[in-house]
Amino acid sequence: MARTSTIKSHARREDIERDIALGVPIRDIAQRYSLSASAVARHKLNRHTALVAAISEDGPAPDDVMGRLRDLADSTRQARLLADATASPAVRARVASSELAVLDRLVDRLGLTDLSAVEMAQAVGELVRAVDAYVQAHPDHGPDLFDHMGESDTLIELRDAMRSRIGKKTS
Repeated sequence: MARTSTIKSHARREDIERDIALGVPIRDIAQRYSLSASAVARHKLNRHTALVAAISEDGPAPDDVMGRLRDLADSTRQARLLADATASPAVRARVASSELAVLDRLVDRLGLTDLSAVEMAQAVGELVRAVDAYVQAHPDHGPDLFDHMGESDTLIELRDAMRSRIGKKTS
């Protein structure tokens, strides 16, 4: 049976993986967390190999890949925001490049060839934020809106989230 890697069992694994994602040099990570440089390099390679397998044409089912790519896009965005706030210009550039690579693959997988779908998604997001702000400002109108939203299976989750934000537990 294979031994668990020193990084997977490390108490600060999340910090180590964040530093890897931010492009911190392997030597610095190894020194910071009392690890061998080879252990950090192996972990980084294994993470990269898993990502490539997830994205490859022979990888997992498309819906699984899309979910993982979406999660990865969220993670790289968070890493970029963290790097923008705290890292050197070189690290920020590497993180931005990583985010761009993930987003490029996601766009390719989604088959987005024009920006109309992206613009529509942005408009829907703005509409949801506007409705949420309205319900926050006028909680007495929330129950009627929630009743109408409950008539659509696709809006139930959004309705529940908005309802909990204003503290109303109406049915």
